[in-house]
Amino acid sequence: MSKSTAYFNRKTPVSSAVLAFFGSSHHPVSVNHILDYLNKKNLFPNKTTVYRIIDKLLAANYITELTLRTGGAYYERIHTQPHHHFFCVDCKSVFCMEATPAEPLIETMKTANSSFQIHSHDLNLYGRCSHCPSNKSTQ
Repeated sequence: MSKSTAYFNRKTPVSSAVLAFFGSSHHPVSVNHILDYLNKKNLFPNKTTVYRIIDKLLAANYITELTLRTGGAYYERIHTQPHHHFFCVDCKSVFCMEATPAEPLIETMKTANSSFQIHSHDLNLYGRCSHCPSNKSTQ
């Protein structure tokens, strides 16, 4: 059984392309990023089709959803190492950051709030990336 048929009942050019896109992407992507990629491949599905494919990949635990305070949803392959994200407020790109040790903070929170059970955490940073023109003028 090929990798793409493990996630989809029916292998289509669109589902194969979306799976390839996630396989080669090194940072979280939005549905609009996926649609842009597909259009460059001369594939023009509607958004509903892309969301159905995303739902299947989420259910199969191949990707995870990252929801930012901006209200946008981004998707990335599931990583074995916990990591944090940087969101550029100008270009709307999301970058994975090197894993930072949050364990001391979590242990401090557990000690200070022993009645809480912490199951997971997330940390997102917001600012301007080095690629954006508005950031280059301030350097």
